[in-house]
Amino acid sequence: MIDRGGNTGSEVKDQYLSMLTMYQQITILTLHKQGVKQAEIAKKLGCHRNTIRNVVRRKKPIEKLS
Repeated sequence: MIDRGGNTGSEVKDQYLSMLTMYQQITILTLHKQGVKQAEIAKKLGCHRNTIRNVVRRKKPIEKLS
């Protein structure tokens, strides 16, 4: 997938995930390691479960882009 700006799907996901704070991403990873289900994490943080899935798949936080 390439968006109108010429970014690939991976770059688009990275830009979106960088909208989450580092703290939010670390919280997601910590809760996941504790065995909390992704849907429950999404509900607690108020974001879509696919966002949680993407953070978990990446396995490390992305710094915010400036």
